[in-house]
Amino acid sequence: MHKEINNGAAEFYDDISGNYDEMFNFEKDLDSAEKFVAKLKEQFDFDTALDIGCGTGRFPIALTRSGVKAAGMDLSGSMIEAAKKNSHAYGLDIDFINSGMNEMLSNVDGKFDLIMCMGNTLPHLLNKKDLSSMMTACRQLLNPSGHLILNFLNYDKVLGAKERIIGITRSENYEFIRFYDFEPPYVNFNLLEIDWSKRAPAHKLVSTKLYPYTRLDVESALIQTGFEDLTVYGGLSFDKYKPEKSKSITLIASS
Repeated sequence: MHKEINNGAAEFYDDISGNYDEMFNFEKDLDSAEKFVAKLKEQFDFDTALDIGCGTGRFPIALTRSGVKAAGMDLSGSMIEAAKKNSHAYGLDIDFINSGMNEMLSNVDGKFDLIMCMGNTLPHLLNKKDLSSMMTACRQLLNPSGHLILNFLNYDKVLGAKERIIGITRSENYEFIRFYDFEPPYVNFNLLEIDWSKRAPAHKLVSTKLYPYTRLDVESALIQTGFEDLTVYGGLSFDKYKPEKSKSITLIASS
């Protein structure tokens, strides 16, 4: 038995939201998020923050537990519901907003000292015009001297090596295989979910399209929209960025 679906981003994440925390191990990811937030607080003073593409809420929860007034935003209504459930489990009341990146200015109230866009959210913007519009919106939502934190996969490495497999994880009953099909100028992001709980294993394959922005693509968009003092790291540990080795890129810019 199998099911194959090719969706837009909202439908894709609605479809996988039920097993998302099992696939990525929410507790482990929350611990990683808290360590990242602690490092940010060593570098910057900020009291308010917005996480764009918050998924099931790990960064808003980590930020709130560190004393920051945080909000989360996501295109997927099902992910927002999961984020609310997770925050309530930690006794937290966090503002979660169901909105796409292109509609931020209409749906997000107030301004922030820090805006984050983590976990490869940026590539869901399927053209450079939308990328520029999103960054312009971020500038408008940031307080003076605020900071924008962007984290995304290192597509210089992925495209150069034609790396199809992104990750393979397994829980007690489910196996999750994330992989790409290369369809220039896009990549098709696929998630194969295998249910081993039945005598005859069932699987579901869901897909959505991404635009594989390189470091230079994102840096150029930041500069063109008025951001300054760009700093690049490899991943969330603030390691030195290595084009051929770093799995992901973290860019920090000032408004």
